[in-house]
Amino acid sequence: MASIKMDVAPVWSFRRLSLEPILLSFLLLFGKVLLTTDCFTLQHQQTRLIEKFHYNNAIQRLKSNRVAIVPRMFNGSGGGNDDGDRGGGGRIVENSSKVLGGISGGLQLQTLQREWDKSKNPLNSVLDQLEDSNTSLPFTFETIEKGLTPKKRTLRVRQMEIKDLKRCVAMCLQEYGTYSSPSSNIIKTKLDELDNFVFSFIVLLGLEQRVSRRMESDASTSIPQDHNVVLLSEVRQDYGDASTNGKGKVESEYIFGMAEISLQPPDPSRTSPPFVVPTNIKKIISNMTSSKKKPLCAYISNVLITNEYRSKGYSKVLMSACHGLARSWGYETTFLHVDADYNAGRAAQQLYRKLGYKPVIDETYNEKFAWMGIDSVNRGLYIVDGMPLLFLSKKL
Repeated sequence: MASIKMDVAPVWSFRRLSLEPILLSFLLLFGKVLLTTDCFTLQHQQTRLIEKFHYNNAIQRLKSNRVAIVPRMFNGSGGGNDDGDRGGGGRIVENSSKVLGGISGGLQLQTLQREWDKSKNPLNSVLDQLEDSNTSLPFTFETIEKGLTPKKRTLRVRQMEIKDLKRCVAMCLQEYGTYSSPSSNIIKTKLDELDNFVFSFIVLLGLEQRVSRRMESDASTSIPQDHNVVLLSEVRQDYGDASTNGKGKVESEYIFGMAEISLQPPDPSRTSPPFVVPTNIKKIISNMTSSKKKPLCAYISNVLITNEYRSKGYSKVLMSACHGLARSWGYETTFLHVDADYNAGRAAQQLYRKLGYKPVIDETYNEKFAWMGIDSVNRGLYIVDGMPLLFLSKKL
């Protein structure tokens, strides 16, 4: 019987043919990764060399009368990171001797770094304008919030008006009110509701007095500026209602921040009272509570940002507005109290320290609280109405 030959290739040859495209693709991908890594490493090394060159150039210019402000990346993209930093080119600050104050060495490098950081955040230009005593309110500006979907906001800093009382009282009640847990009994819940009603009534009267006092001071130069409540709001464009037949857009404001600056006795044991006290009486209190006659000081209080707008740098906007008002009143130092509790007051403490606030040490006053120890005294810790508070100040 004749044998039949079958022209069939071995099985392994089919496997080899099926694996070749895969191996080829893998080799190409691996080569591309190596090439990309080498290019990235080379670009990174080039960037570091450029940065080092410009940094050394900046140090050389520090020795002369010019300071070079050098960005981190010289890619010219103008982009930034999640902290709001900007890319782009550098700029030159003239007369570095005035900026540096004749100090050399490490302080010169610190000055360079501060100017460098200042040029990165676009919000800093807004803060500088608000710090200027010649800047008048209302002040409107635009900002872009970084994120996956950058959002452009139009914000406005202005004085509080009578029409804003309802919204401001609601903000204070939300932040400082008393709220029972769901498991609380009916008596506790009703007592908290009564406490919130009394608190809202006191806040309403106090804010109304502040607005009236500010309006009187604006109308007559004989009445000195004393109480000013600054608001921060988002300007929104809404479509017209029935009164406009739905045509066009109507501008509205959503208030989400507030802060107050007033004249108060420089007494670490006292905070700003809920109601407006006449300036003459405050001067008498200032002279009575101190062995030396001290003038009234610019005191910042009630700094508040609602939850959805926090961690965006807007507290600095309110603080800069208060600093500008203090300068316009002729004051070069501002004071404030902050919660000394590490957990409850940590965010506020970090904010004020970053802004340059330092503890106020009153040796005469602290003799009453020697039991707290020298460390607490040096932190500016004081007991005010049974609560531990830090008393801080800043030279503008």
